[in-house]
Amino acid sequence: MARRSGLEMKSWNSVFKYERNRREMYCTKCGKENPDGAKFCKYCGVRMEVRVVQKEGMKKSAGSVSKKWRYLIPAGIILALVTVVIAMVPGMENLRQEKGFAEGIEAERMHLGKKGYGKVPEIKEWMQQYGMYREYYDLLLRYQEDYGIGKKCVVRQYTTFLVGLCMAKLVDFDQDGCEELLLAYADSKVYGVSAESMPQYVIEIWGHTDNGIENLFQGEGYCNGGGIRTIFLAQDEKHSYIIEGAHADFEDIYVWGFEEDEFKEIHSLNAEDLYETYMIDDVPVTLERFQEESSKWLSMCEFYGLSRDEEEEERSLEELEETLKYLQNELKINKDGQKKDDGTKGESAAGVASLSYSAVYGPFVQDVNARFSEYNLYWLYDIDKNGIKELLVQEGNSEADSIYKVYTIQGEHSVYLGEIPGSHTAFYADEEGGEKDYIIKLNAHMGGETISHISIINGSVVEEVILSRDLSEGEDYYSNSYPLESKQVNDLSLLQ
Repeated sequence: MARRSGLEMKSWNSVFKYERNRREMYCTKCGKENPDGAKFCKYCGVRMEVRVVQKEGMKKSAGSVSKKWRYLIPAGIILALVTVVIAMVPGMENLRQEKGFAEGIEAERMHLGKKGYGKVPEIKEWMQQYGMYREYYDLLLRYQEDYGIGKKCVVRQYTTFLVGLCMAKLVDFDQDGCEELLLAYADSKVYGVSAESMPQYVIEIWGHTDNGIENLFQGEGYCNGGGIRTIFLAQDEKHSYIIEGAHADFEDIYVWGFEEDEFKEIHSLNAEDLYETYMIDDVPVTLERFQEESSKWLSMCEFYGLSRDEEEEERSLEELEETLKYLQNELKINKDGQKKDDGTKGESAAGVASLSYSAVYGPFVQDVNARFSEYNLYWLYDIDKNGIKELLVQEGNSEADSIYKVYTIQGEHSVYLGEIPGSHTAFYADEEGGEKDYIIKLNAHMGGETISHISIINGSVVEEVILSRDLSEGEDYYSNSYPLESKQVNDLSLLQ
């Protein structure tokens, strides 16, 4: 595998490969060959397009064209070329920029050598705009769309697990100055808070090559007894590694990392205490030697939990959030993917003030009043602390079927962020009175309560369950000193 060290950009001609006498399936983004009939690229995930190559000998010779077509054919070709040029005009500037970018990268590589590009601000800026950071960020957004926003699910007290895209971290596995992307996910559409079994997790590592980002590794993480699923990320003075395996009445450790520019399994440790069998790289060893090697690898690990370990689960979600923020900062974009502008926040807030919340949110509140009950409630509060207040509005005909829809404002228009389920619900600012970029949701009914944090992440509303429990006799439900102000949907005074 040829790995990218200077972030060379391929010309369009090298992306599309043509061979004679067969039907071809090449990805129009990364250029990789795919199985015949594939709908999506197995390397980068984009929708496939079929390109059919004309077989050799299919063309007629010039002498076989009848005279009456000799003058019509050139005219048709000219008309087709004019049409193509007109269609290409909107994209000419982007193509020119990409060509200039590729030429600039190559010149700097020749000047600085393989490792030098990261030291030049211009190269770093181009890399951030066109290179792996953009592709990594787009991949994470696509996974969030496909599998859901990462969140913690509570089966019962002390039994939790993560679903959705629940971990991401940039790791330079081979210490070449070009980071790989480690991520983990479980499909949130399959598993919910009432699930009794742990989800099937997928761990992936993506790296940058000559053809863009490529999936280098796919695994399931490390499984201890009791369904504890964890990511083991090891590091020594030379490289970083991912460790797969399991530990119950036996122990299996499989160490994956780079070797000769290829990401592969480089060590294995296998033990069966019952049969007193201990192996390192398929070679029998003593128990003492096995324990020494096993302890060495595990002592080098950072742990990111996926199930049944709340502290390490929190670390996974925090790492995901930090990675997304880091990529946004490097790409100079906000969480909605738009370029940052130093005056954006003030202009947006001023724009909302000039429009008034009543003009933008009022129709949603009035619609709920017309379709449901006048006793339904709404709230107006800046959840993510960006200077624009979000609208939460209750829909449903009774407490039992209540949901809470969330809207924000971008430019002069309302944007739907998602819904929050739950009956018998109250909302509070955080314990510090509104300093944090989330609100607290309380579901309280028949002696049980669930407390959640409601945040806005990457343009979607996200609920993270903090505590779910049954109250002791005489114990009060949760509350704090900062309940969010609400109004009935027939009263628009909160929007003024």
